[in-house]
Amino acid sequence: MFSEDFKEKMMLEFRTMIREEMEATLQGTYVQIQQLPPFLTKEELKKLLRIADTKASALLARADFPVLREAGVLVPSHLFIQWVEANTQWIDLNTGLAPHSLKALRPIKPYVLT
Repeated sequence: MFSEDFKEKMMLEFRTMIREEMEATLQGTYVQIQQLPPFLTKEELKKLLRIADTKASALLARADFPVLREAGVLVPSHLFIQWVEANTQWIDLNTGLAPHSLKALRPIKPYVLT
């Protein structure tokens, strides 16, 4: 129905549009991450992740989640970001939902509590 030339042009246009949207989305995320406070409270974590109290409590109770309890419940922002990246990588690798090219680009960054 459509010529091969038309199909190729449309694919190129779609790729360009998707690339531009992804770059805009990632840029917005980067700015937001840079604006996080050094430590997140439980309320800030809930707002950031758009989750309710029950889910936040479950997350904070995980053994692998970076939380400091010495001064209340505080989550170091840089360790939180690393935890999200590490766990997102696990989902990508174990569910097969992400394209193979993305799996190769994002190395797992384990967090270390010091």
